[in-house]
Amino acid sequence: MRNFSWRRLPQESLSESIIAQVRQELFSGKLRAGDYLGTEASLSQSFGVSRAAMRDAVRALHGSGVIESRRGNGGGIRIAHGDPDRFADALAIQLKLVGVSMKEIVDAHITIETAAAELAATRATDADLERLRNHFKDLRESVKNRNLAGYIDHLMAFHLTLARASHNRALSTLLQGYFGVLEDFYRGRASHAAGRRVVLYLGKILRALKARDRERTRTYMLCLFRPLASFEDRAGR
Repeated sequence: MRNFSWRRLPQESLSESIIAQVRQELFSGKLRAGDYLGTEASLSQSFGVSRAAMRDAVRALHGSGVIESRRGNGGGIRIAHGDPDRFADALAIQLKLVGVSMKEIVDAHITIETAAAELAATRATDADLERLRNHFKDLRESVKNRNLAGYIDHLMAFHLTLARASHNRALSTLLQGYFGVLEDFYRGRASHAAGRRVVLYLGKILRALKARDRERTRTYMLCLFRPLASFEDRAGR
C-alpha cells in the first residue's frame, strides 16, 4: 500500500474537499489506476472527517468512476482502472443533456474519424485490416440484400473498427461516444442508394489503407462524408 499524506480538512464542504484532493493527486500523477487508498474508516481518520462525510465522498467518487471498492478480505478502496465503454456512454448522455445539436455532433464525427483514418493508414495492423475487410463484406452483403438494419449495424462496426485501428484511444473512445447519439440519426437516413455509395467509398478507403496511403485515405474519407458535411440540423439551430 502506497502512503499518501492527506490534508486534514475543515468541517465545511467536506466531501467536496475530499473529492478535489483525490482528483488533484490523480491528475498530478501521484495516484495511478489500481492504487490502494485504504478503507472508508481509515480514510475518514486520515482526512480527519466523519464517516458520513467520507461515505458521501466515496459515493461520489465511485459514481464518477474514479474509485472502486470491494468488501471482505483484500477489500477496500482503490483507484479504478479506466473503462472506455463507460466513458463513451457518459459522453453520449452528457451531449444529449447539454443539448448539443446533431449538426455539431456530425461535424465532430467527420473531423475525428477522418483524423483517426489518417493515423490508421500508417498504424493499422494486419489484424485490423482483416477485421475491416470482414465488416466491409458483411456491409456489402446487407446492401445487396436491401437489409438496411443490417447495413447500419455493419457500417457502425466498420467505423468503430477503423477508429480503433488508429491505435489512439482518445479518438476511438470519443467516436464511440458520438455514435451513442448518432445511431438513430443514421438509421433514419439509411437507404439502398446511400448504401451503394458507401460501399463504393469504403472499398476505396480499404485499398488506400492497405497501400498505407495517408493522403488518399483522407481524400476518400472526405468524399464519403460529403453528403453529411452539408447537413443542416434545422431543429437544433
